[in-house]
Amino acid sequence: MAGGDCKYYDCDLLEGGSVASLHLKFLKKDRFGYYIQIPEYYLEKIDFAQEEFVQMFMSKHKKLSHYAEWSGIDKIDPFVFAPKTVEIMSKEIVPDLMNEVSTLFSKESLESDSMRSFAWKESSIFGVLSKLITYEGYRTERIMADRAADYISKTFNDKVIKIKELCTGAGITTTLVYEALARKNKRVQIHTVDNSMQSIMCAVALFSLRKIPVRIKFNVNAREDDFDGITIYFDSATEAIDKEGTYNFVFSDNGINYFDSMLYKTMVEKMISHLKKRGLLQICSADTSVVSDINAWDVLKESFNKNRIVDDGVGGYDYKTVDNVMYIKKFHTPSAEMEYELIHDMLMKKKLKLLLNYIKVSSVTLSIGNILPQKMKTSLKKTSKITKEYIGLDGDYYPPYENQPCCLVRLFELKLPKKDGTD
Repeated sequence: MAGGDCKYYDCDLLEGGSVASLHLKFLKKDRFGYYIQIPEYYLEKIDFAQEEFVQMFMSKHKKLSHYAEWSGIDKIDPFVFAPKTVEIMSKEIVPDLMNEVSTLFSKESLESDSMRSFAWKESSIFGVLSKLITYEGYRTERIMADRAADYISKTFNDKVIKIKELCTGAGITTTLVYEALARKNKRVQIHTVDNSMQSIMCAVALFSLRKIPVRIKFNVNAREDDFDGITIYFDSATEAIDKEGTYNFVFSDNGINYFDSMLYKTMVEKMISHLKKRGLLQICSADTSVVSDINAWDVLKESFNKNRIVDDGVGGYDYKTVDNVMYIKKFHTPSAEMEYELIHDMLMKKKLKLLLNYIKVSSVTLSIGNILPQKMKTSLKKTSKITKEYIGLDGDYYPPYENQPCCLVRLFELKLPKKDGTD
């Protein structure tokens, strides 16, 4: 095995010609870190899978584009993935990447380190990436990215917008944030971190397919370079937040809420301490008191309901409350409407293979979506109290708890005034 007895996080295993004979298919390296080159035959398969589905999606987008969650989509190169694309990513590209990484690193060493792991224990690769076609699953994140881009572009004249993210996951929110700012003609440097090698490889595959410059830092002591794009560190959020640096924007999506209340409080305070004056903090989290009581069959039936209601406000869900838990029985959101429209279109056009693939992928997301919130240890509701105690400021929740008590995923947002933050 390359690297001998050298611990995976203490040295650069690709230096010194030690892997010259391995003929790595994906992993490459330059002075900024590691990156991947996806072989052409994968790209050709994905192009073929994407063409039909993206056309179908954009034809439905025309009638939904006035809703906030769909208004920011790039009409030339939309953030849209065919079910077959998700399968190619999760069953071919990422496993091949993981094989290359396991050739270079000792899996046993990784698993013995409590701060880092080879695989994400909560889900398979397919489960991590299946969220890409379940629009309700990252509905709030699309709004979150557009809100951040609008605020940052209006607030800062900096030549380079610097961003810190904790817990990359599949890289969906990271991509949305980068692309939203890129559409504002901003130079963007995102420094993000995850302690699961599997999540990093999923994210890097996604960034690369979206043609976003990306570099991987396997060395936990690596400094933050002046690299335009996304730099992803194989590290824990608790260690990454202690590195030096000031940022226009610091955020975490379904990441730090897995920490207990004491550690969560510390992380929020440290996130704020890294912000520039007028900087932006966003923390996004699934609601621990909400469960989606919907399966793929329910979604299929609703696609034939001619009296569907679309409501992006307080009427986004039908739900019932039992023992302080809200069970969603039906979605009325614009994200759900997109899924209903697509499913109906697939059936009417007899695209049965495409439909079956779509349902298979979305079913995985529905099942995982009810597991993860229950593993979160700190509710997002506590965030405003922490910021009030720490800097005397209240942030905003989107959507507000007061007029929308039921929401799968919610956003906390804090905009620092001129007198706070770091110079």
